Amino acid sequence: MIREKGQWEGLSGYWINGQRWVATETGWQKIRRRLAEKVDFRCEKCGDKIYYRGDAHHRYGRAAGKRDDRIELPDRTRNLFYLCRQCHSETPIERKSQLDN
Repeated sequence: MIREKGQWEGLSGYWINGQRWVATETGWQKIRRRLAEKVDFRCEKCGDKIYYRGDAHHRYGRAAGKRDDRIELPDRTRNLFYLCRQCHSETPIERKSQLDN
């Protein structure tokens, strides 16, 4: 695994093998704020207004360190969703074979 410092949309983090981007703690806080603002501070599953109290849900590969912290991936699929805590606990993470590298 090759890990290189880098940026994505001006946020600090690391590129892993030049394919996955993982945010630093500072970058991650900014991503969560951007995500909340993008969806008008609402849970994307139930629609409740949650302001900045929601969780960012990784659609693909959060488990086992195979995460990618970009909101949208290059193939234009959304990777992060803004959910309330209840919906987040009920929503499974999908597996994507290309992230298993």
